[in-house]
Amino acid sequence: MNETSTKTNEWRDRELGALWLKQGKSAKDYMTGHCSINDEKISVVVFKNTNKTSERAPDYVIYKHKPRDAEGEPQQNNAEEVPELLV
Repeated sequence: MNETSTKTNEWRDRELGALWLKQGKSAKDYMTGHCSINDEKISVVVFKNTNKTSERAPDYVIYKHKPRDAEGEPQQNNAEEVPELLV
């Protein structure tokens, strides 16, 4: 195996997930994707922290994805709501 293949395989072994950049309503960008934790694939959504009050506050916040129905309304389940301030 050559050095390039070895490096590619090393990165693939360390991969935890992937994100895609999307544009939401009001032209606010966000990311959707998935993370694998203990071999369980979890869908996530990532929003910029618009309420950052200090340098120690995170720039982005990751939430579990809340499935939506065909009309774009959240499906009824016990998942927590995304804070309105971040949407």
